[in-house]
Amino acid sequence: MARLVPGTKSRRRTLDGLLYAFDQTLTRDFANAVQDVKSLDGQPLAKLESAMFIRNCWYVAAWSHEIAADALFARTITAQPVVFYRSEHGELYALLDRCCHRGAPLSRGRREGDCIRCPYHGLKYAASGACVEIPAQPQVPAQVRVRSFPVVERDNWVWIWMGDPVGADPDLIPATPWLNDVAWRYVPGYLHYPVEYLLIADNLLDFSHLPFVHPTTLGGSTAYAGILPQVERLENGVRVARWLLDQPPAPYVSQIRQWPGNVDRWNLYDFLIPGILLMD
Repeated sequence: MARLVPGTKSRRRTLDGLLYAFDQTLTRDFANAVQDVKSLDGQPLAKLESAMFIRNCWYVAAWSHEIAADALFARTITAQPVVFYRSEHGELYALLDRCCHRGAPLSRGRREGDCIRCPYHGLKYAASGACVEIPAQPQVPAQVRVRSFPVVERDNWVWIWMGDPVGADPDLIPATPWLNDVAWRYVPGYLHYPVEYLLIADNLLDFSHLPFVHPTTLGGSTAYAGILPQVERLENGVRVARWLLDQPPAPYVSQIRQWPGNVDRWNLYDFLIPGILLMD
């Protein structure tokens, strides 16, 4: 015969209530996280994914130092959530940051060896994107998987290919050796613009705005705006050359050293798909 201990029933109700509250909080947190994946910048993900993005090209996804050895790193590229992580040997992988079961962000989970464990129901994914383990289910259907993305780590940048992986040729990645050369100094960082990204592309393709937008730094003489650039079409972008001869130096140049008179200025740069500017 079971014996009723005074206060046991009330303590049990209290425990059940705490467990219920904890479960509700956990469920709400994951629901919010999933909603974050489904809606980015206040716009439905389906709408963003249908936007005009060039996918069959290499995007700079991160600086190498941002993806730590034991961390999961989340980033959105072409309106698609991606989780980056390193294997036990430092090799870099990238998966769609959305579990195929209930859409929970894998970046909220944990790394186990060279795999990622989903934080919601514990599905375990290999670096290929294939699910290799489902708790309490011995057989894993072959179609249970998430998308994996080709990634290359080169010269302190992490590059990702968002399109058809068949075309992901690492030789198409622009060379930036100075980012990994001790003879050169650089400062890693970001400039965030709360505008349509094509406006930034437009800004970088037409430097005639310099003397009006940046008169005290890069701009200098308004004669710069009157120079017609030479534009050469490349296979994956354009090459722009603009020369300004026998004009006063730009203000920022004068801060570096004093010039006895006028100077010749030039801007030679490649603007490559999807939005990479390499300037001489």
